[in-house]
Amino acid sequence: MIYLQLFYEFFKIGLFAIGGGMATIPFLYALAERMPWYTAQELVNMIAISEATPGPTGINMATAAGFAAAGITGSFVSTFSLVLPAFICIVMVSRYLTKFYKSRRIQKAFYCLRPVVTAQIAAALLLVMQATLLYSGKNGWNAISYKAIILYGALFVLVRKYKLHPVVYLFIGGFTGWLLAL
Repeated sequence: MIYLQLFYEFFKIGLFAIGGGMATIPFLYALAERMPWYTAQELVNMIAISEATPGPTGINMATAAGFAAAGITGSFVSTFSLVLPAFICIVMVSRYLTKFYKSRRIQKAFYCLRPVVTAQIAAALLLVMQATLLYSGKNGWNAISYKAIILYGALFVLVRKYKLHPVVYLFIGGFTGWLLAL
């Protein structure tokens, strides 16, 4: 039964998360609130790991979420169901796009999708910022994580000043976060 739920939930995410992996984050947050598969804090960790590992972020996140819900089989089911809507759409569109590509209606439809994708990615940014810059304090109040803000600021300055490989910054951020967690 859990595999059917995973398939259904991740198929919906794949169908409506237009714009790539970052657009899946708001859907995954909503899924964390509805299902007991993973928590919002675990989702933040999944985002960090998905960003640091090779491959598309959305697929990495679906794999991690499926694994958290139902092990290795769950990761296969969630990943497959996330990419299935895109595969179906590509097959359908490729048959007709060459015929209708110059159509003014098709051009307007693509033009109208841009703000939707931008809004989905902006929502993901706000959710990640809230999860990383705030933490639960006493009595359920959210408090600002000054350590995270200092880390953000330091990495921002480093990125602007030194043009190093992104892996170096991932290592610095991960190592510093590990030190701050001690």
